[in-house]
Amino acid sequence: MIPFLLSLLLVLVFAAFLAALAPRSKPASLVAFYLAAFAHLVLVGYALNLFHALNREGLYLALQAALVFAAWRLWKRLGAPPLFGAFSGFSLRIRQAPILSTLAAGLALAYAYGAFQNLRLPQNNMDSLSTHLARIGYWLQFGSFSPWQTPKLLQLVYPVNAQLLTYWTILFLRRDILVGFVQWSAALASGLAVFGLGRALGYRRRASAFAALLYLGFPLILLQSTTTQNDVVAASLFAAAVYFFVRGIRQSETSSMLFSALALGLGLGTKQTFYFLLPGLGILFLLAAAQYGAARRALLRNWLLASLAAFLTFGVYMNLINWRYFGAPFGPPDLVAESTGSLDPASMAGALEYNIPRFLYQSLDTCGLPRPYKGYAHKLKAKSARFLLDAIHFDIEGEAFTQSGHVFLLSEPNPNEESSAWYGPLSALLLFPAMLYEGIRSLRRKNYLKTALALNAFFFLVVDVLARPGWDPYQGRYFAPAIAASAPLMGVWFEKRRPLFEGAVAALALLAAFVTMLYNPAKPLLGKYADELDIYHRDRLFLATIQNKDAYPMHEMVETFVPADATLGLVSPSYCFEYLLFGERFTRRVVPVYPEANLHNPAWLRGQEIEYLLVQGDSILESPPEGFVLLHQVPGWTLYQRTSPP
Repeated sequence: MIPFLLSLLLVLVFAAFLAALAPRSKPASLVAFYLAAFAHLVLVGYALNLFHALNREGLYLALQAALVFAAWRLWKRLGAPPLFGAFSGFSLRIRQAPILSTLAAGLALAYAYGAFQNLRLPQNNMDSLSTHLARIGYWLQFGSFSPWQTPKLLQLVYPVNAQLLTYWTILFLRRDILVGFVQWSAALASGLAVFGLGRALGYRRRASAFAALLYLGFPLILLQSTTTQNDVVAASLFAAAVYFFVRGIRQSETSSMLFSALALGLGLGTKQTFYFLLPGLGILFLLAAAQYGAARRALLRNWLLASLAAFLTFGVYMNLINWRYFGAPFGPPDLVAESTGSLDPASMAGALEYNIPRFLYQSLDTCGLPRPYKGYAHKLKAKSARFLLDAIHFDIEGEAFTQSGHVFLLSEPNPNEESSAWYGPLSALLLFPAMLYEGIRSLRRKNYLKTALALNAFFFLVVDVLARPGWDPYQGRYFAPAIAASAPLMGVWFEKRRPLFEGAVAALALLAAFVTMLYNPAKPLLGKYADELDIYHRDRLFLATIQNKDAYPMHEMVETFVPADATLGLVSPSYCFEYLLFGERFTRRVVPVYPEANLHNPAWLRGQEIEYLLVQGDSILESPPEGFVLLHQVPGWTLYQRTSPP
């Protein structure tokens, strides 16, 4: 614990020195602090990876100290501006905004419950356990995120920035108790950026606060804040990039433009779908240039140069590794082809024709409504959509332009679940109308920045449809960055005080937030799953396999028969909850047996010091590998044990 606390102190000190260079504004200082802390951990991870020393705690701390010293020198060189100077004279005025304060207090309670879940419950979604966390287990084992031998290519090629923050907590604690706080803190940071962006666009403080709080109450944002996926991390970085860009261009602040570039570079190294946001960001750049003209030409040029530098520092690292090992920046060409759409013009036209309406239909979301009202609302939505589609003789249901294995049906609602939820009823009632209204009104008034933000989500939608291989029910979370950047536009509905309207909105927002958090089928406290699962009285393996109960027998077998400090060879061509194999304290060594021919190579197995072999498949091998005997079997998996020391 002491090394972790020391490391945390170094992160905070580094971030404080850099945040002091941000504009003297409360949201700007806090968002800059978040970006600086993020960048600090990414830089340490990149540097140590070069020497395969990512698991060396002493070197990690030494490099952190060196970065703190460099930040201190930079801070001194730039005049030693006051640390946290934006917060001098800070006060809260709760009595002046009782509805807003009630909404804030309710959401604070929802996020406090999310924090409790992060501390108490293990991660249990497929993406986390098969990829995002599984890769971290191997980084800890190998001391590097350079590719290792495995058929699970997504563990190798995905950007690493968000997982470097997750890895930091595991490295020093050797437990995963804090891993959920990466997205939890990103959610709060994105809310701050939404508030700051609203203020930068000219909305009143009160209106911007309403917009930020409503955004924080959207179901997808709340649900993602308790996972180790990376969609809200991407949202926090994009919202920060847009916030500092808009603030910088309006107030001619070089420091804001530099922090915008930093956020952009970090985002490009966090999630591949972040690239889908670049066309919308390009429109923002062009409209800003059109609105401010020659007066901001040097500022815009410097932002471009700083963004390029930030991309080369924080965004391109994994692309270079992928290029070196796989010959392409995003991984093996076959893998990229599987996860992207066809460039054939007819296919592109068909994808746009079918999938834009599908995503728009899904965006009219009923997540967060309690039963039976969610069912009633969805039936009304489905019947209305069917009536309109029949009127124009067009049917978007079926398998056309969907990913393999998926069928689009109007009758299927968005589940209130981490990977499938959208943004709730208030996004349809307030956000999308605000985007349309402010987009048109601002264009007429030649306030092109608001228009650009209104267009941003549409550009993301088009790029997502064209770049992905087809519709599937899990893409709502990809829109989180575009939603965050558009959310400040909801401030238009709160510029004038309307207590009845505001009270109704706040009540619906809090209802949706608590239904979302308490009835989440992956972590249910109430509802039909709660009594069956009884999540606060179950063991770790049960909780980690809630979303795939078939995985429990295999992991129970491993925990029963394989010692916590043993070396386990894994033969598994398909994705599984691989992360759990490392053990709760990461003491078990896991060796992917790949290529599978190594299963019958006694010298290779001995060289890897493999003591147990876990083989995926329904049938026992014709004969155990040389030197091993059958130990146990459960459906789909067989466990072998070495008969003599390797």
